[in-house]
Amino acid sequence: MFFNGSTEYALILSITFIFFAIIPGYQKTKFVVKKLVVNQRFRIENNNKSLWFLSIIVVSIVPIVLGEVSAAFPIFAGALAISITLSEKIIKSHNLKINSYVYLAIYLSISFLFYFYTWSGGGRILFGAIVSFPFLLLVQYRDFYFRLYHIIFAGPLLIGVGHIIRYGEVDFTRLHVGSVGTPVLNTIDLVKYFHSYEIKGVEAMMGQFSLFFLGWVPRSIWSSKPIGLGLTFVDDHLSREGASDEHSTAVGFIGELIWFLGPYFPIGLLVIVMTFYFTRRVLLKISFGSFAPVIMFDAFIPNYLWGGLASFGARVWFFVIPALFVIWLQHTLKRRALRKVS
Repeated sequence: MFFNGSTEYALILSITFIFFAIIPGYQKTKFVVKKLVVNQRFRIENNNKSLWFLSIIVVSIVPIVLGEVSAAFPIFAGALAISITLSEKIIKSHNLKINSYVYLAIYLSISFLFYFYTWSGGGRILFGAIVSFPFLLLVQYRDFYFRLYHIIFAGPLLIGVGHIIRYGEVDFTRLHVGSVGTPVLNTIDLVKYFHSYEIKGVEAMMGQFSLFFLGWVPRSIWSSKPIGLGLTFVDDHLSREGASDEHSTAVGFIGELIWFLGPYFPIGLLVIVMTFYFTRRVLLKISFGSFAPVIMFDAFIPNYLWGGLASFGARVWFFVIPALFVIWLQHTLKRRALRKVS
């Protein structure tokens, strides 16, 4: 059995909603084919639609089948990224008329399955990024009533809910330390005891910087892969006494720069800002008009602010790379198809 108790109801409700939401839209889709070139485009768009429905099924099943095994997250991330990218193609082409709120509910249901079967309670910013993908995509293409102040008002509530989910209790002190203030408190601690520890230096900082781009590479392939600051900070500055070997903490983006560069952290901050800016520009350029990879990249910026370079790089590329692959593959196939009829 893959489930028990209340999670069984989550499975039934989520899967039922997903299928009742997408099947009527599939049946009501209308196509107009006038010329051979249009027919080729119709075939491509129709394939997008069929692949999107298939991706919805796959990304819904992955959390249920794999549960909390180590391979579950990268497979789920890739399937979700492909699904979001395909849905963008459909929204742009108007090939499938689907209500914005139904579209959101489909992906929220998928997130619900991820929460019940794969998510262990840690990485709440990861969960928040996953939930935000469809919202950000709709804001890009539709006059969807979703504004910044919604996030501002919903943020404290969502943090509280995430805390209760992880710790199973309502405790304001623990909420402050464990769910809100960790990177802030660590940064304040570093500033307060600035002269009592050895600055790690530029070379160590470059190791973390490499994780920004390559944090997704397995250690079995990259044997000299640097260890993320969140883990080493516990050993070097706090204490691992009473904590597991895998326990890590959030240092925050400013705390990370202070830890490695000391008084020169503003220079490091400038380099990081430029890195984000140019990486985003490159993603836009190589996405052939698609915004899905950039949306995924942007959704993980809070992850960097919270956990630093290693935390960001260990998550974001599991979404961005599959999205880019699908875009590149479809762009190549479309060019070949249109070349045959030209």
